[in-house]
Amino acid sequence: ANYGDLGVTTLAGYGVYRSPGRVYAKGKVGILYEYLTSSVNAGPVTIDVDGAGLAISYGVGGGVRITDQMGAEIEYTVIEADIGYLSFGLNWNF
Repeated sequence: ANYGDLGVTTLAGYGVYRSPGRVYAKGKVGILYEYLTSSVNAGPVTIDVDGAGLAISYGVGGGVRITDQMGAEIEYTVIEADIGYLSFGLNWNF
C-alpha cells in the first residue's frame, strides 16, 4: 500500500574547526535551508504540503591525518532535533 511520499531537500554552509595534531577533534556549525514536500493519501483524498525554512545545524566528530594533504574522518551531524546522520569520509587538502 502506498500512503504517500515525503521529500526533503537541504542546503547548508558550515564553519568547521579541526584541532591540531595527527589525531584530531572536529566541530562544525552552520545555517541550513530546508525544502519539504509531502503528499499523503487519505482514502479518496490526497493532501499535498510544501514548506521551507532556515535552521541551525551542527556536528561533532574526529579524524586522523594520514598525510599532510589527506585525512580520514567520522562525524555525526544534527540537521533537526529528530534528523541526524553519521558519516565517514576522506578529505584531500590542495
